[in-house]
Amino acid sequence: MRIIFMFKSNRCIALYICFIYPVYLSASDNALQKLTTFAKHFATFANNYPQEKVYLHFDNISYYQGENIWFKVYIVTAEQNALTRLSKTLYVELLTPEGNVLESKKLKIENGQCHGEFALRDTMPSGFYEVRAYTRCMLNFGNDAAFSRVFPLFEKPLKAGHYESRKIRERYGYLKVPGPRADYSQKGSLNVSFFPEGGNLIAGVKSKVAFKATGHEGENALVEGAVYDAQGVKVAEFSNEYNGMGTFEFTPGFGKYTAKVQSNKSSYSFDLPQAMPSGYAFSVDNTSDENMDIRIQKSDGLAPDSLGLTLACRGKVYVFDEEYLSTGNSLLVTIPKRLLPTGVIQISLFNTHGEVLCERLAFVDHHSQMKMNVIQNKSQYQPFEKVDMDFQVNDNRGIPVETTFSVAVRDAATTSGDIYADNVLTNLLLSSEVKGYIENPGYYFESNEPSRKAALDLLLLTQGWSRYAWKQMAGVTPFVVRHPIEKSLLIEGRVLSSFRKKQKENVDVSMTLMKDSLSQRGTCVTDKEGKFNLALEDFQGKAELILQTKEKGKRKENYILLDRVFSPEVKPYSYFEKQIPNITPIKITNDTASVLTDTIPSKKASREVRIPIDKKSHLLKEVTVKGKKEMTLEDEVLPYANIVYDVEKTVDQNLDKNTEEPTNIVDFLLQTNPYFSSTQYGDSMVYTYKQSRTGFFLNNVLVMRIRSWMSPIFRLIKTLITRQISTFFICSSL
Repeated sequence: MRIIFMFKSNRCIALYICFIYPVYLSASDNALQKLTTFAKHFATFANNYPQEKVYLHFDNISYYQGENIWFKVYIVTAEQNALTRLSKTLYVELLTPEGNVLESKKLKIENGQCHGEFALRDTMPSGFYEVRAYTRCMLNFGNDAAFSRVFPLFEKPLKAGHYESRKIRERYGYLKVPGPRADYSQKGSLNVSFFPEGGNLIAGVKSKVAFKATGHEGENALVEGAVYDAQGVKVAEFSNEYNGMGTFEFTPGFGKYTAKVQSNKSSYSFDLPQAMPSGYAFSVDNTSDENMDIRIQKSDGLAPDSLGLTLACRGKVYVFDEEYLSTGNSLLVTIPKRLLPTGVIQISLFNTHGEVLCERLAFVDHHSQMKMNVIQNKSQYQPFEKVDMDFQVNDNRGIPVETTFSVAVRDAATTSGDIYADNVLTNLLLSSEVKGYIENPGYYFESNEPSRKAALDLLLLTQGWSRYAWKQMAGVTPFVVRHPIEKSLLIEGRVLSSFRKKQKENVDVSMTLMKDSLSQRGTCVTDKEGKFNLALEDFQGKAELILQTKEKGKRKENYILLDRVFSPEVKPYSYFEKQIPNITPIKITNDTASVLTDTIPSKKASREVRIPIDKKSHLLKEVTVKGKKEMTLEDEVLPYANIVYDVEKTVDQNLDKNTEEPTNIVDFLLQTNPYFSSTQYGDSMVYTYKQSRTGFFLNNVLVMRIRSWMSPIFRLIKTLITRQISTFFICSSL
């Protein structure tokens, strides 16, 4: 056995490869060199292409129209979960239920942290909104790398403070607006998916198979059933163990296997994955606190071969082992857990060609979390009363730790107390390491009971395909860097010829950025692909950008395409993300009521208090000033709108995608809204929205046709409002 051992020193963690073999080269040595090459490439990948993760700490778990979403952000490097020193710009986006980006923020990262907020306007429709966050370089590793959180936005209470009213009215039918978010889809009212441990069933090799049962909307389903071979012989039985998940074992042969399932008094039938005629399989025993046992098995008749085994956590290899099944078809490998850190462990078995034969995830927990004690000066407080709290943070050895952290304080009577919700611990160690949404991740960390360990292992068997692609990290398949590590705000783009849109090399690009009385200037020369980039100094808010091109010292008009379209793909919501959290109000006891009575002075007593005239400050009685707010056109129509476009912004986004610039409002709608269409009838044009005739209003004046003379007006339009109830398009030059 040849293992990479991890040794700790005071200042660093180093990896040393210990090999013992003869000086002469043999087939075994050649195989070892190939396997070692993959392991070394994997080990250096994290240094060459460091990954970052983002966690947002929010002030609440749900919101009402008119409130603010406040958040604190922690950006860490994946390998150590330590605050990053790499990226300096964070992108945070607020998405509508349909998946349209409602607002986007660029935040400056300092010492791996930043903060911000989103204002939820009263005119925003209620529904489930998504907040997602990412650094630019995170997008190199797929859509699942970005942080995502879904919040319910409730309608504003009719009476202030009546937060027990939590209404959501989702838009259906003809009121539904276009957007990229797909609905969750599943064939049939029940689905059962099967996941062989290691990835494949091998004929003649006993295997553990995990399963996940979901209902029509993706909810957990209770099932029980049995597995039958092609002759109808029962080979295994199974039932749920936790959250629709479970396992069973059997030895597959050649042929088809079918699972017959009972759920909610109905019968279903599902096919299992086809068993491979030969190959490797492994099983992992992770129940011990000291060691992890990995049993590697191969099918009969398969020639012995040198295999590599890597154990990695957060993209870093901690163990590499060469395996060779010289005798027999089974080999047990024991890995001391002290070699592994706390977190999700990616276990991969591969051959000399770089083919992954088996792979699965397991979790190691050394219970090394920091401990926090909170001491407050009172157990109960009055509204707006000052709260004093002391925090003591210690590491797992009890040594005090000096650090920064954020605290969200909510009213316990009107908010959920779900102890199993995702938090910074569960997110950095678990949720950000696997694909898909995890229901109640805190459940797996609440205790060290065997049942919790078994449930976590089930989760990693059924949902545990890692965000870290082994073949890319081992150098088997190429890794293409499409997004840079942004050390500052950047302006990137390409220069293309005006007519043929071909990339142009050696073009001088000059930039002028103007904001108030301040300006920034810079120059750059395009490369072979016509690309350029310019770094900016920090500024807040919006600024006007002017880009000019020169060729051979003379100004020349070219087509400039800015690289600003790089958001992740919009994901469909899972069933659990659209569940409104439960609220358990606190009951006011007699003891509590007496405390409230004793501490709040009565109105009668307050009137009898007289303030001396020689006192410098006087608190006057509250005065309510009533007046009618002057309404703008935007204020009047927004509450009735179903779709609102910032035309200027949307046109810029479409230009970034290399689409043609619209010349009038009809072109804009045809380009942007798939529900809008136009049809020529003789000399007239008929416009429809969802197959209904439409009318246009420009500044409250009905316009029957959109002609070319509207092009100058279009450039002044800031907001386009679609009112679908009466199928009117209302345009205003606000």
